[in-house]
Amino acid sequence: MSAADFLDGLDDAGREAQVRFAAEWLDDACAAAVAPVTAERDAALVRADAAEARIVALQGDLVGKDEIIAQLHARIAELEAGEPEPVRFLFGGATGGNGDPSLIEAKAGVPLGVRRTYFDYGKITQAVTMCRDDIAAGRVPYVSFKVNTSWTNAAAGAVDAVTADLAARLAALGGRIMVSIHHEPEGDEPDIQKWVQMQRRLAPFFTAHANLEFGITLTGYHQREDSPATYSLDTLWPGDDAGIDFIGFDAYQLFGSQAGSVKSWTDLPKHIEWYGRWCRAHNVAWGLAETGISDDAFTSQFASRAETWIADTVEAIRANGGTHFCYFNSGLNSTTTWVITPGKTSKEAQYLAALRESRED
Repeated sequence: MSAADFLDGLDDAGREAQVRFAAEWLDDACAAAVAPVTAERDAALVRADAAEARIVALQGDLVGKDEIIAQLHARIAELEAGEPEPVRFLFGGATGGNGDPSLIEAKAGVPLGVRRTYFDYGKITQAVTMCRDDIAAGRVPYVSFKVNTSWTNAAAGAVDAVTADLAARLAALGGRIMVSIHHEPEGDEPDIQKWVQMQRRLAPFFTAHANLEFGITLTGYHQREDSPATYSLDTLWPGDDAGIDFIGFDAYQLFGSQAGSVKSWTDLPKHIEWYGRWCRAHNVAWGLAETGISDDAFTSQFASRAETWIADTVEAIRANGGTHFCYFNSGLNSTTTWVITPGKTSKEAQYLAALRESRED
């Protein structure tokens, strides 16, 4: 409600001082209601408390006093509840085998928004150290772990103690951290439902801490709208009640992959639209946890698409509610040239431009 609307509702507009006070209070309350959760908002709360004391002091002299106080209490409740912070789009990715991204960051002039790293439960100390360093550098760590036992054992509690300790150590770092257990599970063990059960069991250890986000990371290829049910999103989803904060899809532009044998252009925006639609229905955040484009794409009949591929993909993710883009700048376990090689294609220029733009949000 604006000050003008409020004043229009006063029965005794002739008492100038009271009207002026009501206008001052309402403007303060309206400003406070949209203030961020900062010292500005705290100051607005102090002003609101003072306004309530002044209104009460007027006793019966102010027309509409009870209505004003009721509105003030409602405003204070809104303020104390706080407004959710806007979600910042995270742009970044993996570098080599958990390599140092500082070189490309120096070229961009800004740090990665998110850094993908990969560990197992035998390297928890190294993982915690790397997450600490990422937070200090202004990056959000997105770290995957393998549990070093079978899904059946993990689902039955075999790694509960080590997982609880890991979550506590990560939480103690203080910054936002995204965690995933056993990324790209498709085909790794015979019974995928044991992986689902493992996610349900381990998720609470991480979601018990306010700064940790727990998600599942899938290939993306098997979760397309027209993919078989074996590894579909419905099949692999641990449930809306499982505490899953996000889904990461490792979805690539596959042209030129498989040692150059893939000659068709992947319609990634089509799949991205499906990921977004499914995730909205389940109220879960999502993004591309790995992605990339081959060097061959830049000298193919699809070269014009390749020249804007990173910006186009980011735009499609954001348009469909996605929250992160992670480029796989690595040759590990790769069947083509995902790596960003300076001067070879426009990949580096595209990447740097998108990284800078993401940091302007």
